[in-house]
Amino acid sequence: MALHMASSGLASHRITQSDAFNTPESHLQHVFSLLNINCVVDVGAHQGQYGVELRNHGYSGRIVSFEPVAANYEKLRALGESDADWRTYQFALAEENSSCDIHLFAGSTWASFLRTSEFGRRRFLQGLELAGTERVEVRRLDAVFREAVNGLVAPRVFLRVDTQGYDLAVLRGAGGCLRDVIGLQIALTTEPIYSGATNVLDEAVPFVRSRGFSPTAFFPVTRDSDGLAVIEYDAVFCRPTFRRW
Repeated sequence: MALHMASSGLASHRITQSDAFNTPESHLQHVFSLLNINCVVDVGAHQGQYGVELRNHGYSGRIVSFEPVAANYEKLRALGESDADWRTYQFALAEENSSCDIHLFAGSTWASFLRTSEFGRRRFLQGLELAGTERVEVRRLDAVFREAVNGLVAPRVFLRVDTQGYDLAVLRGAGGCLRDVIGLQIALTTEPIYSGATNVLDEAVPFVRSRGFSPTAFFPVTRDSDGLAVIEYDAVFCRPTFRRW
């Protein structure tokens, strides 16, 4: 079922709940419809895959994507240039406005400010083999948030963060503007894939809940080599309409 989001202001939506929680796509459609999302802020956008999926499933509102790595950003920028309501920025988001070296990994488009953990190297093998570093610009989300939503009459923001273990740094850098986010998707792990990762489930969920969000879905992304234990989840959270924070 397609989404029909207005690029500014609110829109009316209908969706049946029979399949609202079966897949990530149907669940996000339900969330976007219920919350009237008209702006998606995509942090760690890589080459724009998430935005493309949103468009393919009918989302027509604004997308604002952040990706610091030059090779990834060139592909992301091309998508933005062909889409009138897709804004792209070549920098990372974290707790401080600065510049920093980001680690690049062979055999993948992954990049992280963190080094891989022993568990991450063992599980993903060549996928997390260090291939080099790249100096990138870093901003706080609260320093760029107003530009991201500029021109929207009534912004209804959904924040998606996938920064390879650095997710809570992005949320801390949101400051007070996190109150203006009504839906959130982050990548959670059960074991730290990166040394010092902040997106481990037991640490990240209490942090997100303390900011006024309630979980609505956890979708397994990868499992251990035996196919049983879940390593990564895509987790979706929303602000209950009855709660004020």
